[in-house]
Amino acid sequence: MKSTGERASRLHTDAHADVYAVVTGGGTSGHVLPAIAVLEALEDSGMSVERLRFVGCRRGIDARLLGDTPYEAVFLPVSGLRRSMSLGAIRDNLALVWRLWNSTRLARRLLRRWQPQVVVSVGGYASEPMARAAVSQGVPLVCVSYDRTPGLATRRQARHAVGSAVAFPDSELPRVHHTGAPVRRHVRTIDVASRREEARTILGVPADIMLVTVMGGSLGSAALNFACRAFVERCREQAHTIGGRPIGILHLCGDRFVENEGEETVQAGVWYRTIGYEPRIAEVYAASDLLVARAGASTVAEIAAVGVPSVLVPWPAAAEDHQRLNARWLADSSAAELIEEEQLTTDVLFNRITHLLGDDQARQAMSERARMLGEASRSDGLVQFINDVAQHRTSLEPAEDGDALDKQPVQRIHVVGVGGPGMSAVATVLAEMGHRVSGSDLRRSHTMDQLEAAGVRVHIGHSESHVEDVDTVVYSTAIPQDNIELVSARRAGIEVIHRGDMLGRICAKARSVGVAGTHGKTTTSALLLRILDDAGRAPSYVIGAEVGDTGRGAQWTGGDILIVEADESDGTHDKLPLSGVILTNIDIDHLDHFGSLEGLIDSFDRFLQRVKGPVVVCIDDVNIRQLSAIKAVDRGVITYGTNDSADFRVSDISVTYAGTSFRLTTAATTLDVNIPLFGEHNALNAAGAIALATSVGVSMSDAAASLASFGGVDRRFVECGSMSGVTFVDDYAHVPTEIHAVLKAAAQRYTNRGRLVAVFQPNRYHRIAAMAKEFGTCFSAADLVIITDIYASGTTPIPGVTGQLVAEAVSPHHASGNVLYVADRRELPRAVAEQLRSGDVVVSMGCGDIESFPREAIIELGVSAVKKWCDARSISAEFNGQVGKLTTYRVGGRARLVVTPRNMEEVREFAGQVPPSVPFYALGNGSNTLVSDRGFDGIVLRLPDTTGVMAGDAIDYQVDGGSCVATVDSAMKLPVFARRTVADGWCGAEWMVGVPGTMGGAVRMNAGGHGSDMASSVVEIEIVDVTTGHRSWVPASDIGFRFRHSALDDAHVVSRVRVSLQSASATEHDCESALSEIVAWRREHQPGGQNAGSVFVNPSEGDGSAGALIDSLGLRGWRCGTAHVSERHANFVQSDQGGSADDVLAVMRHVQQQVSASTGILLRSEIRLLGFDEDVVAEFSSHRSYSVDDGADDEARARLLRHL
Repeated sequence: MKSTGERASRLHTDAHADVYAVVTGGGTSGHVLPAIAVLEALEDSGMSVERLRFVGCRRGIDARLLGDTPYEAVFLPVSGLRRSMSLGAIRDNLALVWRLWNSTRLARRLLRRWQPQVVVSVGGYASEPMARAAVSQGVPLVCVSYDRTPGLATRRQARHAVGSAVAFPDSELPRVHHTGAPVRRHVRTIDVASRREEARTILGVPADIMLVTVMGGSLGSAALNFACRAFVERCREQAHTIGGRPIGILHLCGDRFVENEGEETVQAGVWYRTIGYEPRIAEVYAASDLLVARAGASTVAEIAAVGVPSVLVPWPAAAEDHQRLNARWLADSSAAELIEEEQLTTDVLFNRITHLLGDDQARQAMSERARMLGEASRSDGLVQFINDVAQHRTSLEPAEDGDALDKQPVQRIHVVGVGGPGMSAVATVLAEMGHRVSGSDLRRSHTMDQLEAAGVRVHIGHSESHVEDVDTVVYSTAIPQDNIELVSARRAGIEVIHRGDMLGRICAKARSVGVAGTHGKTTTSALLLRILDDAGRAPSYVIGAEVGDTGRGAQWTGGDILIVEADESDGTHDKLPLSGVILTNIDIDHLDHFGSLEGLIDSFDRFLQRVKGPVVVCIDDVNIRQLSAIKAVDRGVITYGTNDSADFRVSDISVTYAGTSFRLTTAATTLDVNIPLFGEHNALNAAGAIALATSVGVSMSDAAASLASFGGVDRRFVECGSMSGVTFVDDYAHVPTEIHAVLKAAAQRYTNRGRLVAVFQPNRYHRIAAMAKEFGTCFSAADLVIITDIYASGTTPIPGVTGQLVAEAVSPHHASGNVLYVADRRELPRAVAEQLRSGDVVVSMGCGDIESFPREAIIELGVSAVKKWCDARSISAEFNGQVGKLTTYRVGGRARLVVTPRNMEEVREFAGQVPPSVPFYALGNGSNTLVSDRGFDGIVLRLPDTTGVMAGDAIDYQVDGGSCVATVDSAMKLPVFARRTVADGWCGAEWMVGVPGTMGGAVRMNAGGHGSDMASSVVEIEIVDVTTGHRSWVPASDIGFRFRHSALDDAHVVSRVRVSLQSASATEHDCESALSEIVAWRREHQPGGQNAGSVFVNPSEGDGSAGALIDSLGLRGWRCGTAHVSERHANFVQSDQGGSADDVLAVMRHVQQQVSASTGILLRSEIRLLGFDEDVVAEFSSHRSYSVDDGADDEARARLLRHL
């Protein structure tokens, strides 16, 4: 085997290699062995070994198994999840995210150098980096699934793969090809009957024995090992033979269980040898009369291919129970026998083995049935499928205009404003096509996570350096022409093009179907996507919003169809080479670009005339009927609508609470259609999608069936929740026709309601200047209309043009007082909440930041309800109460409501009052909290201070000999608890004396220091769930303690804490001295002033402390505004008096970035960030990666919630 270095350091050695296929997977033999089998099969088909590569992991068995093969291999530093709560496992799992990110980065480098024709993934955690890199760079991916139930990695990768080669024909993976399982060459080709004598000689097994081989996989199985040794002892006790022939056992116990490698004994005529692992597995099969094994996919595939009689004992803890399902495949055909592990007693195993050894005919029949099932695995179907994919790789074929996408195989493309929905969609597709894509935007959002998952490199902020060495820069209409990146690119002679031009180039790479029109483009595009995807067409798509069925707005699948939303706002639709189109309607809009309605209509006329294939239009629309393009006799236009002349006629529309139903009639058929959308306009959207789908071969009934479970589209009539009897709906509607349709649908859906309240945010100054009066009658279905000021969307303010113009246009059509104008968007939630009453339905509309309004209004109503409840009970509750000053940082803003109970009994009474949709935070001493300067949009519960209570009343000791359990209110400060317990003669809490904070806060974050933490002493805690009112004592085992972490969330207030302590008199430990030493150490090494203690969690084992890493980079004293890294302790960030939280955050970010750039370690914050944007919190809580699904927190939370 040729191997690159430990960190894939010799990537340059084969920069120009003509690589055909990369096979990836590994970590255990269950994944490495199929990978070797795939490589061998490709070699046997005539492929040179020099054109094949293996990419696995450094930590598994990969290198050992690849050692005797001729294939060049790279082992990446990826690792799997350790499902353990040990300290070592916790540290390893925290490091897992970084290893995965780094491995993916290395995998992308490998692909750029190798340029393979196909990547083949055999699954397992080791396959994730290369599979992810293949998808992001447009290399065709083939998934090989040999388990009856595919693993998580395979299921995730299969969604992006060209196809999946499966061992079982009933697989639920998409785009499957039944090829059988990959089986290694020497196993696939061995004749066990003729090779038995030779195999026993090679292995050193006596020729005359009846050989039973027991193996539990490369890692071994404790249960099988115990059962095997018990079987051996039983045979020896009874001196058992089979027809006079002695029994022999070859025990492959796994390296981690082996004590004496190769130990061989013969007692009472029973031969027994123990081996950790035997690589000559074909000889093992040939030598064996019977095999007892786990039911991993590789083992089952090889049993079937070879035809060895077997008894299978599935591992019951296998993911998705796949081993049991694998075993059943053989057992159901009498090709193997199955014993469940819970039934694996010595008697059962002894009787089953001796019975089979004594029945030659049964073993022979079992062997023949197994070989019959394994026929597919011995064929060349897998290689044929891989070759088909490789030879038909999706490529960038020349576009009609010879555009820049074709000038080189892989381009470096930079997208300015990449966070916007339209630009992020273009960047995603370009990256998945295989281009090297970067992007920049002013602030981070959740969209950036999706872009990074697709392989886009994201920059926050704009800089000349971002466009160095790029081939093309893409911008949108919203980007000003003096943007530094555009200016720099043009100065350097780099091509700078508009988003519409790049989208046109993308469209030239497939049979592109555009969805155009003033209204309904996004929904209709998503409906068409659902139909074609269900029909197996795997379309690529570029849609202007997140699609509910896929969770994203764009994807390049490599399929032959691309669905694209053809936006007319800036003339993009006029630039797209399309093979088909749906035109929904034409309405007055975007007059700043087209000048008049006539100009807009003319643009659509030109647009349709260039479409090569089917043109589907809504014949109900008067402006569409004017188009000369559809009047041409030879045009072949397909029409839909309620008009009697429509080719697809919509009738009998009914809107209910469940959705919309209608009848769709063509010349050939009539069927009823049900969609989980609301409104007559959506019935037309669905009809248009069905009409286009039928033109590409999908049956009308199949298309309609797909839409019955359509997942919706983001911001299209989305019910966002309710509060105080008020229901909130959000929609993107922003022009009169859309507003009218949405409000009509709301009135039809919510028939048993109070008032219908419309909240509208106008968009773009020039739009409102031109068409404010057009909004006059579109709110007619609403009982109350509330309008706020204009959202600019990048347009320049026009004197005298405000949202007031819309309010004035609407007022004459409504009763007095039913139209309100709220000029300040920030005041909108409070102003609307004051108008609402139970039973109201609120529909907020617009295409600006109005999308956050439902959440804001729900919070406002919830906060008001809590304030009213507190006032009725004389519990202090202050609107816009100070929070930042209550923390040890003494910086930050206010909370919408601060509730301050007088004692813990009032805290317990308060429980159950906070609605789940209202953000909540319990603040104790404030020693681990940084509050945003903008404050916290929710409720803060300020826990009462119990430190003034007399010691005898504050701590309750339950003494049991030389130990006790101490119960204390959670608000007691840690140093107070430490001093009082020591003074009372108890040891174990001394470490707490130097830790700021309260007992409850310490439990939440598992605070620690000086070699101990809360997890080491907590017995149980009393939790109050403020959202439900439930209260319960929870044992420490169910709190989910990890390093500086627990499973508690913000709704769980710790009311009381019980810890175990030891009597000072019963130990030799001098508690008083220990207390004094800790205090002295803290005073010497840690600063005072405004801070929250250690800012960053120490990284994984072996990487040093966070403070040491920061100190090694010379960052002590580094300052940003009013905050700086402490001179005394590098893991402390100090704030000046009168400072700001933004400055503290800036120092934290600088430190994190410097450590990451220097060491590759991403430091995680130990302090809570309150009131900051979610992307900021995510930035400091953990590294983002689509490939990681820890599950540990979910399991811990499940245990915790059982008590509540």
